[in-house]
Amino acid sequence: MKLYNRNRFSRLNWSTSIYIYALLLSIFCLSSIFVRAQILIDPSGDGGMESGPGFPANNWLTATDGGNNWATGSAAVFAGSEGAYVSTDNGGTNDFDNTSARISHFYRDVVVPAGATAITFSFYYKGDFESGSDGLFVYTSSTAITPAGGALPVGANLVYQQAANVNAYTQEVIPLPNALAGTTVRLIFTWQNDGNSLGISPAAIDNISLTYTPCVPVGSAGAISGNTLHCPAVANTSFSILPVANATNYNWSVPAGWTITSGSGTNSILVTTGSAGNNGNVQVVAENGCSSSGPVSVAVTVISAPPQPTNSPASLQGCNQFNANWQAAATASGYFLDVSTVP
Repeated sequence: MKLYNRNRFSRLNWSTSIYIYALLLSIFCLSSIFVRAQILIDPSGDGGMESGPGFPANNWLTATDGGNNWATGSAAVFAGSEGAYVSTDNGGTNDFDNTSARISHFYRDVVVPAGATAITFSFYYKGDFESGSDGLFVYTSSTAITPAGGALPVGANLVYQQAANVNAYTQEVIPLPNALAGTTVRLIFTWQNDGNSLGISPAAIDNISLTYTPCVPVGSAGAISGNTLHCPAVANTSFSILPVANATNYNWSVPAGWTITSGSGTNSILVTTGSAGNNGNVQVVAENGCSSSGPVSVAVTVISAPPQPTNSPASLQGCNQFNANWQAAATASGYFLDVSTVP
């Protein structure tokens, strides 16, 4: 019969349980701060023209120029069964009439939620290019700009302009500004050609995507730690707050005449105090680029050195005792008595 050390076995189970608990807690904490990107245009749905036949079924609009129009179909596909491409026969082929100058568009509006960050626009494309004439152009704009066939969208923001032949589908990834959060953005794909194009293939688009990361609100900031009464021009005076949930930056301000010497952007700073009378507030706001805490502050006062106190005669109380007397000095918070003896 084999004997086991019960205490050793129990300790092993206990330490293993602690390890598992710590691991689960870490996973929970990480998952609470990790935010999954949200999809506004799905490349496997509307962005890939897979939601139904034609642009309207995929929530896109077109602006045509009488020829060389955008169409959906299976003639030029990156993934799935449908794609968007320039065509002369309503999607039967990915081809164009090179005898007439044409400009055509397809576009849609997307509401970007307030507080959105990391807004990312991407698509796969291919097609030939002629400098100064034929090629793909991609724009963003407000809804005030409506594309019209035969003209480029004046006032729209050009985010991509084709500059070379692309024979195989290639992805283009375009970060969009966070300023678009809380607005409706119009995405515009434009094909332009002149009437003198030879032997080139027009643009084809597939797997359009628009994603963003939701704003994670910053937590509440706690009280500032630090002294409120200071002498003039004292270096390395510290102020701090406890770390604030989801904050990536701490915006500090100090009274006029004070200087932050280190720690800007963190939850703890060192300062040099100002001159006497440079009073005010030390304040901090915790932020993360899309959200901020309310400001917290602490009032601080810089005082001048107190005047020298006026001594009064000491009175002897015994062979080894006496009473020392002086007039109180304005602004003094304590006194240091230096006693000298004469042998």
